[in-house]
Order: sequence, then C-alpha cells, then structure tokens
Amino acid sequence: MSDARLDPEMAEALRLNAGLQPPGDRDAMPMAEQRRIFSETRVFWNESPLPVGGLAEGRLRTSIAYRRYLPKHAEPGPLLVYLHGGGWVVGTLDTHDCVARNLCRHAGFEVCSLDYPLAPETFFEQIVDAIVRSVADLAMIEPGRRIALCGDSAGAHLAVFAAARLMPELGERLLGLVSVYGVLARRDDLPSFAAFGDGRYGLSSERMRLYWSHLSADSEADPLSLDSELPPTLVVAAELDLLRDSSYLFAAGLVCRGVLTVCETQTGMAHAFMGYGRTIGRVAQCARRVGTFLRQLD
Repeated sequence: MSDARLDPEMAEALRLNAGLQPPGDRDAMPMAEQRRIFSETRVFWNESPLPVGGLAEGRLRTSIAYRRYLPKHAEPGPLLVYLHGGGWVVGTLDTHDCVARNLCRHAGFEVCSLDYPLAPETFFEQIVDAIVRSVADLAMIEPGRRIALCGDSAGAHLAVFAAARLMPELGERLLGLVSVYGVLARRDDLPSFAAFGDGRYGLSSERMRLYWSHLSADSEADPLSLDSELPPTLVVAAELDLLRDSSYLFAAGLVCRGVLTVCETQTGMAHAFMGYGRTIGRVAQCARRVGTFLRQLD
C-alpha cells in the first residue's frame, strides 16, 4: 500500500493479515464458516502471547464465559471489563486474547474479557442485557471495587449501551468508559466512511453495512440516539479508519451533554490496529494511554 499517511508497521500488519485470508467471499459464506475462518486467521496474531501475571477462566451466573488477566504486579484498582470487536457476529475470547493481554500488561489493570453472545442469533437488546447482567454479577462478587468498560469496534458500541444501562445501578463505581475505533454512529454519510471504506485499510464500507444488517434495523442501536448518563469517556479513533468520524461525532455529543470526554486520534493507524500487537508497537502505547486515563479518574 502506497498511502504515505499509513504507519509502516500498520501497513505491514495489513499486508500480513491480507495474506492470511482464504480465497472466496467470506461475507457470502454461512455464519459458522465465517466464524471458523476468522478464528483461524487470528491464530497468527495470538502466537507467542504477551506474558501476564496470571489467568483465570470460568462462567458467570449469566452463563457467559470469561477470562481474567492479572497484572504481574497487581495493585488494588478497578476491574477493566473488555468487550471484543468483530462486527457483533464473530470473535471469541481466543481471537482477541492479544488485545486483552496488552491492556492488562500495559494499562496495568486486571482485565476481564467477556465472551458475550453474538448476532444474528441473538438480538441486539439481548446482547446488551447479557453484558449488563454479567457486569452486575462481577460488581456483586467484588463489592466496592470500581469497574471500567472498554471495547474495540463493535465491542465499544456494546460497551456504550451497557454503560448507559449500568449507570443508575453502579453510579460512581462505574469508573469510566473506553472506546477504541468504536462503532459510535450508525452513519454511512460521514467523510471518513467514503475516504477509507474501499477495503485497502482493512474494514470496508460494504462489510460494515453487512455487519449493521446483522445487528438490528432499530435506530435504538445507534449510540447517537442515547441520552442516558454516561461515565467519563475516552474515545480513541484511528486516523485511517472509516469509523473515525463517528468517534468524533459521538465524542462531540458527549461534550455537549456535559460528560467528561477525551477524544484522541492514533495517527497512521487503521481499523482494528489493537489486534495487530505482534507487529505494531503503537498497540502498547495505546494500552498505556487507557491506563493513564483511568488512573486519573480513580
């Protein structure tokens, strides 16, 4: 790719990831096959996992599986609940293990990754409800401990709605919300959608529209329609991501509503860069920024 704006490590990650894709139109395949292919292509990016202090796996009362990542030098602090990306239809604890490890290692917090139910088998409202009940369960297990929500891409979208639902119950215990290249507006008319949606930067506009079609036709699934209270929020956009402007639009709306909001752009990065930590050094930097933001709130 010849785009001079693209960080060289990001360009190499996109090249490597493109080489991992099998022939054929993945989007036209049955959902089970799409998930299998996605999981297989993610194996490379999760090889030689970043060491953390410890791991624990189990199921919550909601039947949702979780994986907890303990920092090597654990200090009392908030629990960072992580929701993976994948267009609401693909992704597991394993496919995004490297993202959770980077957050744990470099943000310095205990991370709990949730294996939430996927669309289209599960409706949007049911997915959010399962996440809300799971976080409430974690809050009950560890009374008094503060909790932050973090998601990338579609996971950030779900984190926003879960945070809105949890605020009345948890109040100040809900420390903060972090969105990394999140799906924060159901808009395909924003400049970045046209500028970076041709597929050269990973996620294409065609695939994004397909993901939306699997989720819900209901406008209530649009974060811009939310008027509920939200905790302090860090919005991280990727400069060369078709969803970039939705991050800007959402962050501006939060500021207008009086929500403590920080919006930052990772220059030279494309969508899903956090999943390419094997080759992109900026992933650790972004994870450290998440930790800094949350510590300032605690």
